Amino acid sequence: MSYLVLARKWRPKTFDEVIGQDHITNMLRRAIEQGRIGHAYLFTGPRGVGKTTTARIFAKALNCESYDKPTPTPCNKCPSCIEINEGRSPDVLEIDGASNRSVEDARELRNHIVYAPNGRYKVIIIDEVHMLTTEAFNTLLKTLEEPPSNVVFIFATTEPHKVLPTIKSRCQQLDFKRVPAALIAEHIKKIADAEGYSLSKEAAELITMRADGSVRDALSMLDQLMAFAPEGKITQDDAAYLLGIMP
Repeated sequence: MSYLVLARKWRPKTFDEVIGQDHITNMLRRAIEQGRIGHAYLFTGPRGVGKTTTARIFAKALNCESYDKPTPTPCNKCPSCIEINEGRSPDVLEIDGASNRSVEDARELRNHIVYAPNGRYKVIIIDEVHMLTTEAFNTLLKTLEEPPSNVVFIFATTEPHKVLPTIKSRCQQLDFKRVPAALIAEHIKKIADAEGYSLSKEAAELITMRADGSVRDALSMLDQLMAFAPEGKITQDDAAYLLGIMP
């Protein structure tokens, strides 16, 4: 079996597992509980803080088959949840805005959402949406003006100032924050323990300092240190050496 990097292996699968973004996950939970599902969301914030992960959890919450309506606690066991976790759900379309940015791509997407979903909702996740061309934005705008009732758009961006105001005005904007260092340190310590490694407090502090609020970056560094660490122990010296931090 091929090695799975920590950021993928330990990707949160429920709202409770997302760290440092309680203001976002609580709002989405309440929206689901109250049946106030928006047709378009704009997730903004630095890279590696949980935007795409939260979008996938939201998609599961809308389509989980263990309940007869959207739920804030998707089961992660039904066919719909499993397909979304494995990236093969016909109802969840993830698009990289950097490589699918043309007006032709936007038109193809518009044609795609005409078809009814297999489950309750078709969820379109466009990462780095600010990379779309102006023409593509304008094509997308026509869909957002009269969205199908069973389609939810989730746009994610690290540069919200580059998203057209006409698009922003049709979305609920949720601003993700850099994750506090203490939360990241606790998170990577738990993962290191689960993987059979001893991560010193000082090493964790060096990782979180370099990660600058990005959980994904912290896990990437932990991955490197686990490959380097002798006898399953990660010390401050190991972290400083591998991360290029001068004493």
